[in-house]
Amino acid sequence: MITSAQRRYIEAHAYVPEHLPAYVTAITAARPYLFGDYLAYAADDRLIFVGYPLSGAGDEAAWLSALDTAAARIRPRLIAITAAALPAALADCPASSPDAYYRLDLADVRPDKKLRNLLRRAERELTVRRVAGLDREHRGLVDAFLVHTPVDESTRFIYERLERYAGRKGRLVSGIAALAGLLGQARGRRETPPPAPPLHGETPPPAPLLHGEIPPPAPPLHGEGSYSPPSLGGKGAGGLGAGKGELGRPGAPLDCGASAPLLRSKGEDRGMDRPGAPLDCGASAPLLRSKGEDRGMDRPGAPLILEARDAAGRLVAFDIATCAAGEYAFYLFNFRARECYVPGASDLLLARLIELARAAGKRYLNLGLGINAGVRGFKEKWGAMPFLPHLACAWERPRAAWEEALAL
Repeated sequence: MITSAQRRYIEAHAYVPEHLPAYVTAITAARPYLFGDYLAYAADDRLIFVGYPLSGAGDEAAWLSALDTAAARIRPRLIAITAAALPAALADCPASSPDAYYRLDLADVRPDKKLRNLLRRAERELTVRRVAGLDREHRGLVDAFLVHTPVDESTRFIYERLERYAGRKGRLVSGIAALAGLLGQARGRRETPPPAPPLHGETPPPAPLLHGEIPPPAPPLHGEGSYSPPSLGGKGAGGLGAGKGELGRPGAPLDCGASAPLLRSKGEDRGMDRPGAPLDCGASAPLLRSKGEDRGMDRPGAPLILEARDAAGRLVAFDIATCAAGEYAFYLFNFRARECYVPGASDLLLARLIELARAAGKRYLNLGLGINAGVRGFKEKWGAMPFLPHLACAWERPRAAWEEALAL
């Protein structure tokens, strides 16, 4: 397990979602460990090794040393790895298709005219608010996604456990039974597992993970960036805030005060009218916090949930995001309704998230993996760029006879 000092170090240096113990442990019930500069998680006979050094700099020798130390201490049967690249020593490990994390520089958001018009339209039709947890409506959007979209066992495992991280509002009844574990391997099976997606759950098509936006009837999953009018289809984020007269100026600053009417929901607290009024991911963000919201949002890595509702009060879309203690915010999940689709709903939610992240002093928003052409198109539409390669692999570690005996 990690110490308080180690936790603070992790929170201050997190730059990929797997670096967020509050998120990963809630979903997987795994225990976090720090081996050198590398984070790992252990659950039963499984080890998840996050091969991204927290300091951002590392070498192959340190990487392998941390993995060896983790394996010797945990003695897992299954080992899953996410990393920018795999060392030659693991050349035989079955790996996923190469991908990359996308990142949005919050100081360089320049949405084009088409996107600005889409945000205006969405803001006229929707009210955005911050809520304390998920209720039946939120769960309904998740379950609908699982019904209409083929997903693997790992994806389903994560989606079925969102409330463990995001929290609950009232009694939730899920219509989908949770399947096997994170790696899609039942305890006790001995066959070599297939390549595992990262804990952040993203895999190549046909189905995205951890950010599975439910498609409207026409646009494809996660691919709205190529449609007119576009809306969010993947792990993307973006935001626009500029007053009348500046909205059309490329590079106009994002502002959380009076000059951000486009990103203000109807009936929102008038304190937002004060230029520079604080918006952050913790206790000083009352303007977007609903009454009675859980104070756990004040902790780094705690969930930040934004929802969009139409004039009839129907849930149109919602996001789950979080802020680390350092330079990064993370856009984790987005779901939207099939029946009451509103163009630009997800873009509007993500614009609000950018407001929050910028006001909290964050420099970057991690948008997750590229996944497919539609998702990449959305991220690039907002100006995001790939900044970190990604591979995942998993294998079954041979165990000594005495380990097998203890496992019986």
